[in-house]
Amino acid sequence: MKVFLPLVFMLCLHFSYAQVYQIVDGVTYEGPGTHNEPMGNTETLVLGSATRTTGFVYEHHSPHFRLSTLIGAWLTDLVPAFPETLGNNTDNFNYQGDNEISGNNSVIFFDNLNFNIGAGNTMHINNHNLAFHGDPEYYIGQAKGAVMIFRHWNSHNGITTTNRNHPVTGAMVFANNAGYTYPAGITHSSHVNGFVSEINLELDGEPKGHGGNFIYPVGNSAKAYPLERSGVFTETSQTITVGWVDGDPNTTLDPTGNNNEINNTTGIFLGEGILSVTKLGFWDWHVQHEHDSNLPDPPFHATFLTTPQTITVSIPGLNHLPVSAGELRLVGYNPTTDKWQNLSGVNGATGVTEGSKLTGTIPANTITTALAVGSITTALPVEFISFTARKENCSALLEWKTGMEQNNSHFLVQRSTNGRDFETIGTIHSKGNSTIVREYRYTDATAPQGTTYYRITQVDFDGKNKSTEIKSLRMDCNNRVLKAYPNPARNQVYLDVSKAIAGVNLLSAGGQTVLRYVPSQLQQGTFSLNVNHIPAGIYILQVIYKDQTTETVRILKQ
Repeated sequence: MKVFLPLVFMLCLHFSYAQVYQIVDGVTYEGPGTHNEPMGNTETLVLGSATRTTGFVYEHHSPHFRLSTLIGAWLTDLVPAFPETLGNNTDNFNYQGDNEISGNNSVIFFDNLNFNIGAGNTMHINNHNLAFHGDPEYYIGQAKGAVMIFRHWNSHNGITTTNRNHPVTGAMVFANNAGYTYPAGITHSSHVNGFVSEINLELDGEPKGHGGNFIYPVGNSAKAYPLERSGVFTETSQTITVGWVDGDPNTTLDPTGNNNEINNTTGIFLGEGILSVTKLGFWDWHVQHEHDSNLPDPPFHATFLTTPQTITVSIPGLNHLPVSAGELRLVGYNPTTDKWQNLSGVNGATGVTEGSKLTGTIPANTITTALAVGSITTALPVEFISFTARKENCSALLEWKTGMEQNNSHFLVQRSTNGRDFETIGTIHSKGNSTIVREYRYTDATAPQGTTYYRITQVDFDGKNKSTEIKSLRMDCNNRVLKAYPNPARNQVYLDVSKAIAGVNLLSAGGQTVLRYVPSQLQQGTFSLNVNHIPAGIYILQVIYKDQTTETVRILKQ
């Protein structure tokens, strides 16, 4: 015998003031049928709870859909008894532009959900639900999560965000066999920036665990790093939550860590055969008992699945590192052993470029709290954060940053006029092993006219090397003011300038000032610098003009 919740006569009112469309507490939209919200409102406000039943279609036209009260509810026609039967209602969000769905520990259910808000526009989901505080029989499906999807979600929009401050209770939750569609696939411009969950409910006739395969379409604000799970998942008491987290796992807090901890990547925390873990980020993998539904978020209580799960991830680009695809391994952090374990066995990745696949298996009955890209060699010695090339007067200024350095000997500054054949024009020595951000720069004072290509090549102590992406600059300095000769020079360098100068600096290749000349009065024309006492080598002559412009030229001292 099914027990029905009491229903109250309900009414939907449209108030024209303040451009807010209000839905009063207790309204039921009975299908088949359609409710089309009026256009031109800035917000739709649910003043309590509302229900859609029997295949009802609701057309949303406000950019902000909000449940106003604590434990408010936007319900489908699940009958609160075991087993449940799914409804087949549809919600269409149609406002063209950025949208938001928000609540305050609200229950927000969707059967079929369509974000028809325009390609490139963002849907912000800003709700976190702690689940029902009482007998779960009466509100089956109130798992932790911002919104629950029972049938299908169509993402006809750009990025969808969830509240990262509530990684489990703020996630998008897909129940049983509910799926989603990205018309152009999961891309950097269309994915979930946040957390996504799977849960199994006792639903009449509904299979569990997505048929053994589910892809979490997760990433950050700019990149998609989806994770695919393959394996039997039929537990009804557990939720799997996945999200991508930027940052070094050795210093970045695990969002679902039991004690808000980090997942150390230093020596004693690396399992057998794993010698390094990339610092670019990690996948937060969290399995939690729904029996913890009355607990806030956090604390978190990680548990395990009773069946093995094969995991395939799309990796960040590692082609700037001296590492081969065969050396990469999917690693999982085991809080029981406090180690990153090799989940891939002897198998490497399909490549090192962005989006290459890396596969491993989480064993049954094993707690895992994070997944990352590891290496069986020390071949992740340098993490390039950035590399830029820009014109500075008639010179090329190259700047790059690293986030980690291990076993790094030096950098080669390389130049090309065709983008294929590179010559080394400078060497910059490493600042040593480091886990902090390091900054480097190099000035090419003799950049050729026309288009020039640059790259930085990092070299290990063992000779392995890897290059950054290539940057190009176009130089047009035929009318430069400065002339310096002879070049190469032995004792004197003569400068011929047609503008008044305020000072001259002679810089080493590493940027250190080895000679400074400041005239007693503004000077122009021809004058000389004594470089007899300067050691042999390549130097950069920098002239600072009265008008605060600068010009540089490279000098070879013999």
